[in-house]
Amino acid sequence: AAAVVGDRIVVTGGVDAGGRVLNTTEVYDGTGWTLGAPMPTPRQLLAAASDGTLVYAVGGTSGTADLASVEAYDPSADTWTTMPALPEP
Repeated sequence: AAAVVGDRIVVTGGVDAGGRVLNTTEVYDGTGWTLGAPMPTPRQLLAAASDGTLVYAVGGTSGTADLASVEAYDPSADTWTTMPALPEP
């Protein structure tokens, strides 16, 4: 999933060619990509949204179960924070 924060695009989660669910965070600043802090919960098929400061990774699946977890990424601090979960996955 991807979201824009300021002049950066933040891409997180997904699945690789081998079927492994990812917790990676990659940040594009207009000139190149850098790795950010890993997302606490590996997930695919998630939603991402930004409030202009943080990127929220919402729901998705672990590959075997639907997820209700929500985590927020702060690209300025390169940190993830666990947020209140969705009422249902």
